[in-house]
Amino acid sequence: MSYMPTLIFQLVCFAYSAGLGFSLGIVYDLSRMLFFILTGNDKKHQVLRDIIYLLFCLLADFIFVLVMSDGQFLLYIFIGQFIGLAVYFYSVSPCIFPAARAAIIHLRGHVAAVYGKILSIKTALYKKTSKKMCRIRKICKKHLHIRRNIVYNFLRRTIFDGLILKKRGDEDGKSKKE
Repeated sequence: MSYMPTLIFQLVCFAYSAGLGFSLGIVYDLSRMLFFILTGNDKKHQVLRDIIYLLFCLLADFIFVLVMSDGQFLLYIFIGQFIGLAVYFYSVSPCIFPAARAAIIHLRGHVAAVYGKILSIKTALYKKTSKKMCRIRKICKKHLHIRRNIVYNFLRRTIFDGLILKKRGDEDGKSKKE
């Protein structure tokens, strides 16, 4: 049982934590892109995005510390993560995120054009079929109201006659005792 980690273990743990910081930077950019796709703006819902990202980072750090250093909070783990984040945000992110944002804007334009064409086809079909559907509705309503021989049965209790079965829609309109 050793209380002091070896130098090799510290270097490996530092390198892994730098890799975790780099990957957390990638996750942050992916969350920015996801919110940009959903809302169309980087700054909209930024607080919500940052809170979700913070909770994800806390979970990732907690699991990393448990696995790598048996739950001991070591300063070089967090320094390595900050170095990995800094390397990502100052080298890779300025190149990738603007290009991805431009691609998303370009794709959004194509999707809007396709959606506009689908919407115009839908409205044209609606205009062609709406008059026919109104005629069909009127004919169906007329046929439902013409029928007089439909019998609706329900039970009615009277004080003197007991139980009487009353039939609505009969030609004579009188009730029958049963």
